[in-house]
Amino acid sequence: MKNTLRCLPRHAFTLVELLSAVAIIGILAAILIPVVGSIRSKAHSIECTNNLRQIGMLVQMYTQDHKGQLPGPLRGGQDPRYPYSKNNPQQLVHYLDDYITLDTTVEDTSRAKIMICPAFVQEISHIDVRCYEIRISKLRMLNGKVEAPFGYPSRGGEEAADPPKMLASIADPSKDWMMQDLDKIGTPSYQNDPFTPEGPVHGSVRNTLFFDGHVEALNAL
Repeated sequence: MKNTLRCLPRHAFTLVELLSAVAIIGILAAILIPVVGSIRSKAHSIECTNNLRQIGMLVQMYTQDHKGQLPGPLRGGQDPRYPYSKNNPQQLVHYLDDYITLDTTVEDTSRAKIMICPAFVQEISHIDVRCYEIRISKLRMLNGKVEAPFGYPSRGGEEAADPPKMLASIADPSKDWMMQDLDKIGTPSYQNDPFTPEGPVHGSVRNTLFFDGHVEALNAL
């Protein structure tokens, strides 16, 4: 018995159909890519804010155990390398390590995660990238003096030239910043540092921690 079934003809896409499909894909990509980028940027900013908020809590815990004195003396740019920063008394991690188990990044176990903002890593992947700076500029104290809250190490590396101050002595802790995103525009002294971003990594704002513990996204423009 002969097979009476016939093969159905195959339908081929016309050039117009292919061009239409490509155009549709292009339109969808143009819509989705900015949305995905915006979501990623928001997630990075949230993680950065959580880092700063946690650092603020740890600094509060430290001062409670040290008769109200802030940690230090400290340098400005905070080095995320671990355990290098743990063993360096000029880095904040050296003082916070006793209060929390500092997780290291999944990609690189030699960096303290709390000192890493993902937006920075996306822009500069080098291990030496510094995401945050501690305040080394002076501010007004309750006694009327203008002093550096975390002091500053002596140039000779011996006894501190300027010791850290008491947290309670800061005149306006809700308005004076403690720690913030680091970039060359905000801190010109890092202009020649290849591991510092050119400008704010969160667009038009810098995430900023204040001495009272709250965090704000301050306008960087």
